[in-house]
This record gives sequence, structure tokens and C-alpha cells, in this order.
Amino acid sequence: MAQGSHDAAPNAVGYQHQTWWALVELLRSGPHRPDAAITLELYDDIALDDAGTPTELLQVKHHQASGRRLTDRAMDVWKTIQVWMDMASPGDPDGPALVLVTTQTAAPGSAMACLRATGRDEQAALTLLEAVAAEEGAKETRPTRQQFLSLAQRQVPALTPRTGLKKRWACGTQPQAHQRPPNQRARVSECR
Repeated sequence: MAQGSHDAAPNAVGYQHQTWWALVELLRSGPHRPDAAITLELYDDIALDDAGTPTELLQVKHHQASGRRLTDRAMDVWKTIQVWMDMASPGDPDGPALVLVTTQTAAPGSAMACLRATGRDEQAALTLLEAVAAEEGAKETRPTRQQFLSLAQRQVPALTPRTGLKKRWACGTQPQAHQRPPNQRARVSECR
């Protein structure tokens, strides 16, 4: 059968990647939390759950061409921000940690690069995202960027410390939610 506009293979690979990543997260938390619970597509793509309350929300993005750079104007970034603005109580500084897991690499100097665990600079990330949100930019992300700007004054400063990026399947040991200092509630990971 010829591949056409009805090819579901890319979506199937994305969903499979999501289930594999959930397993990775479960295995990572196992030694520290043998009672760990993970949900798929309940609170977010993946959520780490503690007694019915999500403690970490993961947006999982898979791309076949993983050599692409994740920039601050990327659709994945703004779709993820939209989900978190809608679902993650952006004004709650004690809300769940927010993690974008992607097969892409954060572009150097981008907000996403500033949200990695190493070299983390939340204020720079916020400044960069606000600058992109204020641009005319792509019409597909304009409503999200406008909503982000309207939240920026009062709620986004509480959201930013909870946000991070993850990259690579073998990204090394990342701190678990209960091990993170209170002022760093997010992890960065870019996966391949």
C-alpha cells in the first residue's frame, strides 16, 4: 500500500516512544520510589503520580529526523506551553514539575537550552520566551503566545522554575522529584 495522507506510522512511532519513555521513568524512580505510579494520557502525555496527585508532567515529542534543533519558535515548544497553561495551574509555584522530553536538541542560546539542568538560567529562558511571544510570528502559535504574554506578568514566573527539557535516551542520572532542591523543580532531557 502506498503511503499517503492517511499514513498512521509516524503517530504510532510517537505513541510507542511515549510508552517506552514512561517505562524509563518508572525504572529510574524504582530504587527511590518502589511504589511509583505513572499514568499515560491522564494528566499529560506521561505523569508521575503520588497518591493520585501528579508530581511531574511530561510532554513527549518524537521526530524521525532527530538532527533538527529545537528553537524557541518551534511548534513543539508552544504546543507544550499551551498544554501546561491549560492543565498545570501556571500560577501555583508548588505545582507539578513540567518536563518536555524531545528527540530534538535545544538550539544553543535558546530558552530551552536555558532550562537544562546544567547551565540553568530561568530568567534568561523567560526573557527569551517573552521576546518570541511578542513577535508577529506564525499564526498557528499566535493565540498561545498571546496567552503566554498575558500570564507572564503574574503567573509565568511561578511556572518557569517548574519547567525543563529532557534530551537523549542515555542522558545520565537525573535528580528525581524528591531529590531536587525546591528552587529547581524541573529537569532537562533531550532523547534520541
